[in-house]
Amino acid sequence: MNTVTQPDRRIRKTRKALRLALQHLLLDKPFEQITIRDISNEADIAYTTFFRHYPDKEALLSDLADDEISALLDLTLPMFSTESSHASTLTMCEHVHENERLWRALLAGGAAGNIRQLFVSQVEMRFDQWPTVMEWLPPEISATIMCGVTLDVLTWWLGKAPDKTAEEIAGILDRFFALTAS
Repeated sequence: MNTVTQPDRRIRKTRKALRLALQHLLLDKPFEQITIRDISNEADIAYTTFFRHYPDKEALLSDLADDEISALLDLTLPMFSTESSHASTLTMCEHVHENERLWRALLAGGAAGNIRQLFVSQVEMRFDQWPTVMEWLPPEISATIMCGVTLDVLTWWLGKAPDKTAEEIAGILDRFFALTAS
């Protein structure tokens, strides 16, 4: 018997509406300029209802980021177990490109430090599923370095080199990972 209880359907529906509202608003303006009232209006909920689900907009962004990072890792992890990491890095870059505005908000906004920590935490939770890249480093620092490089390259791409293709960025990351593995 499954004893884990899922949140009430209304709660899930409201939280989904809030995440979608924030995602939609991020297409139009930076996170710092979005207010809780903007989010509530976009989600078509009462202002006070927002606070029943999240203490502030940063917590909502963190929830959204957690879901997005998890989805990204779910996409890329199966391919990292192959001989070449290129398929995985390309899938990751294509996903980021397809969700460019969301990732730009996540990586360049005021929550960038939180995003980095969430990314590292999720990778650390999946250590047993990742291939060993830098055997000479303890796994925890390896995860921090690999996540840091990945996020820094993605941030650079979205902010300063938007003309680069997903294929080019995947190539940069793939070559870096190959260098560190040797």
